[in-house]
Amino acid sequence: ALDPATIAPGDVVALVLAHDANRTAALLEDLAAQSLADRLTVRLSPVEPDALGGPVPAVATRFGERCTVVASTGSAMDAQLAAARAVGGRAVLLVSDTVRLPDPATLETLLVLIGEPDVASASPLLIHQQIGADGTQVTFSNGGWVPVRVSLQSAPTIVLGQPDWTDALPNTTWPVLATGPEIALFRGDALALLEQMPPDPRGLAALLRLALANSEAGRTHLVTSAVHATSLAEPVGRDIPDPTGPGSLTPDRLGALLSAATMVREIKG
Repeated sequence: ALDPATIAPGDVVALVLAHDANRTAALLEDLAAQSLADRLTVRLSPVEPDALGGPVPAVATRFGERCTVVASTGSAMDAQLAAARAVGGRAVLLVSDTVRLPDPATLETLLVLIGEPDVASASPLLIHQQIGADGTQVTFSNGGWVPVRVSLQSAPTIVLGQPDWTDALPNTTWPVLATGPEIALFRGDALALLEQMPPDPRGLAALLRLALANSEAGRTHLVTSAVHATSLAEPVGRDIPDPTGPGSLTPDRLGALLSAATMVREIKG
């Protein structure tokens, strides 16, 4: 089991997807304020070779030699997943610099959640706060990927989506089929399934297949509203059909996946 009290330097790696030097510096400030910051290793994965606009942000010096830049290859998420294969660590935080972490207990809370070997990943409730066309603030809460539609016509098909979880489950932890893509803490051995995955699909589809492969292996993904993060990015805002690949979902596989997550119909009043 992963116990925050026994975590040593190098056990937890934050793999930061870096789009912008200023945003990356702000996220590094948040990571430096985490209760486990003194044991956190940071790897910066630039979306483009010049995404950091020069040297590593000055705030990175707080981590000393524990903060380095990894090579940028492929698309944003492809680069992050490629780096995840190599960073090591008993736990790996996949996080984008579009995220801010206002609660210094976020990392420790997620580490507690993945402390058991049957939990593959965990993420905080992610709050998107944007200004609407009429000037009012729009809030959307991303609580993970869950089944939003199931079809049994011709062949079993599952559609994953990210419903708005605002006020749905306060101060609660619930199972989902996949966490991310902006922030998720994975067990290192859950990421090891990347080695068994084909090079395609890529990007978000690859992340979802990694999560579903862990679900089918009997591992759970959790989201908690006990801590939250905020996002500067647009919500993904679309449903993903056939995340396991067209025609690959048997009735038994469908049943296993549906039993592993909270269903939207179970949380709507």
